[in-house]
Amino acid sequence: MFVRMRISRIYTICLLFFLSFNCKAQGQDIHKIDSSLSSIYHKMWKAIHEERFDDPSSAVFKAQMLKSLKNPVTFERSFPKLSKLITIKTSPDRKIKFYSWEEPDEGAYHSFNCIAQFRSANGKVVTWEDLTDTTGFGCTDSKVYQIHEVGINKLKYYLVFAHVTRGGGFQVELIRLFRIQGDQLIKCPSCLAGQTDLVIQYPKSQRSDLKFNSLTNV
Repeated sequence: MFVRMRISRIYTICLLFFLSFNCKAQGQDIHKIDSSLSSIYHKMWKAIHEERFDDPSSAVFKAQMLKSLKNPVTFERSFPKLSKLITIKTSPDRKIKFYSWEEPDEGAYHSFNCIAQFRSANGKVVTWEDLTDTTGFGCTDSKVYQIHEVGINKLKYYLVFAHVTRGGGFQVELIRLFRIQGDQLIKCPSCLAGQTDLVIQYPKSQRSDLKFNSLTNV
Protein backbone atom coordinates (compact mmCIF):
# COMPACT_ATOMS: atom_id res chain seq x y z
CA MET A 1 0.00 0.00 0.00
CA PHE A 2 2.90 2.31 0.80
CA VAL A 3 4.29 1.67 -2.71
CA ARG A 4 0.94 2.54 -4.29
CA MET A 5 0.72 5.78 -2.33
CA ARG A 6 4.23 6.71 -3.36
CA ILE A 7 3.53 5.96 -7.03
CA SER A 8 0.32 8.01 -6.83
CA ARG A 9 2.20 10.91 -5.27
CA ILE A 10 4.90 10.79 -7.95
CA TYR A 11 2.21 10.69 -10.65
CA THR A 12 0.48 13.73 -9.13
CA ILE A 13 3.73 15.68 -8.94
CA CYS A 14 4.56 14.83 -12.57
CA LEU A 15 1.06 15.84 -13.68
CA LEU A 16 1.27 19.19 -11.88
CA PHE A 17 4.71 19.81 -13.37
CA PHE A 18 3.39 19.04 -16.87
CA LEU A 19 0.39 21.35 -16.45
CA SER A 20 2.61 24.12 -15.12
CA PHE A 21 5.07 23.70 -18.01
CA ASN A 22 2.23 23.60 -20.55
CA CYS A 23 0.65 26.80 -19.19
CA LYS A 24 4.02 28.54 -19.27
CA ALA A 25 4.60 27.43 -22.87
CA GLN A 26 1.14 28.66 -23.90
CA GLY A 27 1.83 31.98 -22.20
CA GLN A 28 5.04 32.35 -24.19
CA ASP A 29 3.25 31.43 -27.44
CA ILE A 30 0.46 33.98 -26.99
CA HIS A 31 2.96 36.67 -25.99
CA LYS A 32 4.94 36.06 -29.18
CA ILE A 33 1.83 36.05 -31.39
CA ASP A 34 0.41 39.13 -29.64
CA SER A 35 3.61 41.10 -30.08
CA SER A 36 4.02 40.09 -33.74
CA LEU A 37 0.46 41.02 -34.74
CA SER A 38 0.60 44.31 -32.84
CA SER A 39 3.85 45.22 -34.57
CA ILE A 40 2.40 44.55 -38.04
CA TYR A 41 -0.72 46.57 -37.16
CA HIS A 42 1.40 49.58 -36.18
CA LYS A 43 3.37 49.28 -39.45
CA MET A 44 0.10 49.20 -41.39
CA TRP A 45 -1.08 52.52 -39.96
CA LYS A 46 2.36 54.11 -40.14
CA ALA A 47 2.37 53.39 -43.88
CA ILE A 48 -1.00 55.09 -44.43
CA HIS A 49 0.03 58.13 -42.37
CA GLU A 50 3.10 58.43 -44.60
CA GLU A 51 0.81 58.03 -47.65
CA ARG A 52 2.48 54.80 -48.74
CA PHE A 53 -0.77 53.36 -50.07
CA ASP A 54 0.95 50.47 -51.87
CA ASP A 55 2.47 49.16 -48.64
CA PRO A 56 1.65 45.42 -48.17
CA SER A 57 1.24 45.63 -44.38
CA SER A 58 -2.57 45.52 -44.57
CA ALA A 59 -2.60 42.24 -46.51
CA VAL A 60 0.18 40.85 -44.32
CA PHE A 61 -1.74 41.67 -41.14
CA LYS A 62 -4.88 39.88 -42.33
CA ALA A 63 -2.89 36.86 -43.50
CA GLN A 64 -1.11 36.63 -40.16
CA MET A 65 -4.40 37.00 -38.30
CA LEU A 66 -5.91 34.08 -40.22
CA LYS A 67 -2.81 31.98 -39.60
CA SER A 68 -2.50 32.86 -35.92
CA LEU A 69 -6.16 32.32 -35.09
CA LYS A 70 -5.91 28.70 -36.20
CA ASN A 71 -3.63 28.12 -33.22
CA PRO A 72 -5.86 26.81 -30.37
CA VAL A 73 -3.92 28.82 -27.79
CA THR A 74 -5.27 32.06 -29.31
CA PHE A 75 -8.80 30.87 -28.63
CA GLU A 76 -8.15 30.15 -24.98
CA ARG A 77 -5.97 33.14 -24.18
CA SER A 78 -6.40 36.91 -24.51
CA PHE A 79 -4.29 39.40 -26.47
CA PRO A 80 -3.05 42.08 -24.01
CA LYS A 81 -1.53 44.31 -26.72
CA LEU A 82 -3.69 43.57 -29.75
CA SER A 83 -6.94 44.00 -27.82
CA LYS A 84 -6.03 47.68 -27.39
CA LEU A 85 -5.69 48.11 -31.16
CA ILE A 86 -8.59 46.10 -32.59
CA THR A 87 -12.06 45.07 -31.38
CA ILE A 88 -12.36 41.55 -29.98
CA LYS A 89 -15.80 40.34 -28.89
CA THR A 90 -16.54 36.98 -27.24
CA SER A 91 -19.93 35.27 -26.88
CA PRO A 92 -21.27 34.71 -23.33
CA ASP A 93 -20.58 30.97 -23.58
CA ARG A 94 -17.06 31.70 -24.90
CA LYS A 95 -17.53 29.45 -27.93
CA ILE A 96 -17.14 32.13 -30.58
CA LYS A 97 -15.04 35.28 -31.00
CA PHE A 98 -15.10 38.05 -33.58
CA TYR A 99 -11.95 40.06 -34.37
CA SER A 100 -12.65 43.36 -36.15
CA TRP A 101 -10.33 46.13 -37.23
CA GLU A 102 -10.37 49.24 -39.37
CA GLU A 103 -8.26 49.17 -42.50
CA PRO A 104 -6.33 52.14 -43.91
CA ASP A 105 -8.26 53.92 -46.63
CA GLU A 106 -7.21 57.01 -48.53
CA GLY A 107 -10.78 57.98 -49.35
CA ALA A 108 -13.84 59.02 -47.37
CA TYR A 109 -14.88 55.43 -46.71
CA HIS A 110 -13.94 53.47 -43.63
CA SER A 111 -13.07 49.88 -44.45
CA PHE A 112 -13.33 47.14 -41.86
CA ASN A 113 -12.16 43.56 -41.71
CA CYS A 114 -13.68 40.87 -39.55
CA ILE A 115 -12.73 37.26 -38.78
CA ALA A 116 -14.74 34.83 -36.68
CA GLN A 117 -13.02 32.19 -34.56
CA PHE A 118 -15.00 29.40 -32.93
CA ARG A 119 -14.81 25.89 -31.54
CA SER A 120 -16.57 23.30 -33.69
CA ALA A 121 -18.66 20.42 -32.36
CA ASN A 122 -15.62 18.13 -32.36
CA GLY A 123 -13.51 20.64 -30.44
CA LYS A 124 -11.48 21.95 -33.38
CA VAL A 125 -10.70 25.70 -33.44
CA VAL A 126 -11.91 27.15 -36.76
CA THR A 127 -11.58 30.56 -38.44
CA TRP A 128 -14.28 31.87 -40.76
CA GLU A 129 -14.89 34.72 -43.19
CA ASP A 130 -18.20 35.45 -44.85
CA LEU A 131 -16.85 35.43 -48.39
CA THR A 132 -20.21 34.44 -49.92
CA ASP A 133 -22.05 37.54 -48.74
CA THR A 134 -24.40 39.13 -51.28
CA THR A 135 -25.80 42.09 -49.32
CA GLY A 136 -22.87 44.40 -49.95
CA PHE A 137 -22.43 44.67 -46.17
CA GLY A 138 -20.66 41.43 -45.29
CA CYS A 139 -19.10 40.39 -42.02
CA THR A 140 -15.72 40.76 -43.69
CA ASP A 141 -16.47 44.48 -43.97
CA SER A 142 -17.92 45.12 -40.53
CA LYS A 143 -17.02 45.78 -36.92
CA VAL A 144 -18.81 43.43 -34.51
CA TYR A 145 -19.70 45.16 -31.24
CA GLN A 146 -22.33 42.89 -29.64
CA ILE A 147 -22.89 39.11 -29.44
CA HIS A 148 -25.94 37.57 -27.76
CA GLU A 149 -27.16 33.98 -27.39
CA VAL A 150 -30.66 33.20 -28.66
CA GLY A 151 -32.59 29.92 -28.58
CA ILE A 152 -34.69 29.18 -31.69
CA ASN A 153 -36.42 25.82 -32.19
CA LYS A 154 -34.20 24.28 -29.51
CA LEU A 155 -31.05 25.42 -31.34
CA LYS A 156 -28.55 27.95 -30.03
CA TYR A 157 -27.95 30.95 -32.27
CA TYR A 158 -25.61 33.90 -31.89
CA LEU A 159 -27.18 37.29 -32.55
CA VAL A 160 -24.45 39.54 -33.91
CA PHE A 161 -24.58 43.35 -34.12
CA ALA A 162 -22.01 44.93 -36.43
CA HIS A 163 -21.22 48.45 -37.53
CA VAL A 164 -20.38 49.32 -41.14
CA THR A 165 -19.29 52.85 -41.95
CA ARG A 166 -19.99 54.06 -45.48
CA GLY A 167 -19.27 57.27 -47.34
CA GLY A 168 -21.89 59.56 -48.78
CA GLY A 169 -23.03 60.72 -45.35
CA PHE A 170 -24.46 57.36 -44.26
CA GLN A 171 -23.74 54.71 -41.64
CA VAL A 172 -24.94 51.12 -41.60
CA GLU A 173 -25.78 48.63 -38.86
CA LEU A 174 -25.76 44.94 -39.77
CA ILE A 175 -27.63 42.34 -37.68
CA ARG A 176 -27.28 38.59 -38.22
CA LEU A 177 -28.03 35.25 -36.57
CA PHE A 178 -25.52 32.42 -36.75
CA ARG A 179 -25.25 28.94 -35.31
CA ILE A 180 -22.31 26.57 -35.21
CA GLN A 181 -22.84 23.49 -37.35
CA GLY A 182 -19.85 21.20 -37.69
CA ASP A 183 -16.95 23.46 -38.66
CA GLN A 184 -19.12 26.17 -40.22
CA LEU A 185 -21.18 29.16 -39.15
CA ILE A 186 -24.68 28.88 -40.62
CA LYS A 187 -27.03 31.86 -40.99
CA CYS A 188 -30.63 31.53 -39.90
CA PRO A 189 -32.44 31.72 -43.28
CA SER A 190 -35.52 33.68 -42.19
CA CYS A 191 -35.25 34.65 -38.54
CA LEU A 192 -34.87 38.40 -39.07
CA ALA A 193 -38.17 39.60 -40.53
CA GLY A 194 -37.96 36.78 -43.08
CA GLN A 195 -34.40 37.66 -44.08
CA THR A 196 -30.91 36.32 -43.37
CA ASP A 197 -29.53 39.84 -42.85
CA LEU A 198 -31.06 42.93 -41.35
CA VAL A 199 -29.46 46.11 -42.72
CA ILE A 200 -30.23 49.48 -41.11
CA GLN A 201 -28.93 52.60 -42.86
CA TYR A 202 -29.09 56.09 -41.38
CA PRO A 203 -27.38 59.51 -41.73
CA LYS A 204 -24.00 60.04 -40.07
CA SER A 205 -25.50 63.00 -38.22
CA GLN A 206 -27.65 60.58 -36.21
CA ARG A 207 -26.76 57.89 -33.69
CA SER A 208 -28.07 54.37 -33.41
CA ASP A 209 -28.89 52.86 -30.04
CA LEU A 210 -29.65 49.24 -30.83
CA LYS A 211 -30.19 47.05 -27.79
CA PHE A 212 -31.22 43.45 -27.23
CA ASN A 213 -33.26 42.15 -24.30
CA SER A 214 -32.13 38.59 -23.56
CA LEU A 215 -35.23 37.97 -21.42
CA THR A 216 -37.72 38.69 -24.20
CA ASN A 217 -35.49 37.99 -27.23
CA VAL A 218 -36.39 41.41 -28.62
